[in-house]
Amino acid sequence: MLRGLVVRMGRGLMLWALLLTGIVAQAQQVVFSEVLAVNKKAVMDPSGEYDDYIEFYNPSEVEIDLSGYFLSDDKDSLYKWSFPEGTTVDGGDYLIVWADGQTAQSGIHASFKLSSKGETLYLSNPSKIQTSKFKFGRQYKNVSYSYLPATSRVKKYTKPTPGKANGPACKLLLKAKKKKGGVKALWDPMKTTIQVQREGDKILRVEVSNKEGSKIYRTELNPGDEEINLSDVPAGKYELKIGPNTYRLVIQ
Repeated sequence: MLRGLVVRMGRGLMLWALLLTGIVAQAQQVVFSEVLAVNKKAVMDPSGEYDDYIEFYNPSEVEIDLSGYFLSDDKDSLYKWSFPEGTTVDGGDYLIVWADGQTAQSGIHASFKLSSKGETLYLSNPSKIQTSKFKFGRQYKNVSYSYLPATSRVKKYTKPTPGKANGPACKLLLKAKKKKGGVKALWDPMKTTIQVQREGDKILRVEVSNKEGSKIYRTELNPGDEEINLSDVPAGKYELKIGPNTYRLVIQ
């Protein structure tokens, strides 16, 4: 009886050890932190080019080896690209992977590029088990999409901060849908105002509509008026019309 008890205790301790090892291994995983999919003049890679990037964060206190891990933007091809041998991330540190398809360049470069229309990224370990994924929607010029903070599950459009803590969050994003000559909208993602340049002296009608098509903001720009202030518009995704032009508008 005593021998049977010892055997059962031994098996129990082994199961607990395996469970604890799994928990520790799961806790010691890098996570997706930030992506920049429309890099026009925001951040240069080591070769001096403005390429898209994917940032990872190591929330643990120990170094994590990513040798043989796989990264992909295709759920049907999860092992599209593998991290080079010797790729490590120190505890509390970040790692940048340039998504430009130029794997021979200096630095770490994946074999694929990011879509500005949005997609999902997948990280799998050397055993081909998926450990993390990151979904993002439509992206905007020189604006990144990040967990804020990196250890949270809250995603925001942010100022690009490769290799550093994420943030701050952007306030306003704009992308042209229908654009005609004579009117130009200038915007700063960290402000809630839009500067308008135009030709002639016509009055410009300004309208903000929600997804249901309801107009939630209206104003007119008389000759000499150059600024649209959207600070009173609640956070959300909208359609903005400025005279003959139509834009996608995001307020955070």
